[in-house]
Amino acid sequence: MNINGKTIDESKFNADQMEQILLGLEKRVDASIYADPKFSDRQMNQIRLGLKKGINVDIYARSDYNHLQMHEIRVGLEGGLDVSIYADSKFSSAQMRRGKFDMVSKMPWMYLSTQIRSLMRIRCMKFASVLRED
Repeated sequence: MNINGKTIDESKFNADQMEQILLGLEKRVDASIYADPKFSDRQMNQIRLGLKKGINVDIYARSDYNHLQMHEIRVGLEGGLDVSIYADSKFSSAQMRRGKFDMVSKMPWMYLSTQIRSLMRIRCMKFASVLRED
């Protein structure tokens, strides 16, 4: 198979990885960025989603991040955050999420993207329900 001038050996990918590559081609994203057997299908999915949203995936399209870490970095990039603060493979996805939440909670409400505001509302509602249970 040839993707953007890059020849890939389909026998090196499992069915789930091939599905992500084909989805990328179908959605007209540069699947050659993640068409590498070193990425799991879940990692490929996170890279594909970032490409679909038009963000620069170079910061997290690395095999040393697992798919959960990639998700936290991707969501931060989509929200316009400076992910360099927590985009380090030594941090777990939970630590990245906390770092992202800490950054967002210090920003003026009007500057936050709709997606980030929605995430904050959900977290606040969950926190309030835990407090009511005590």
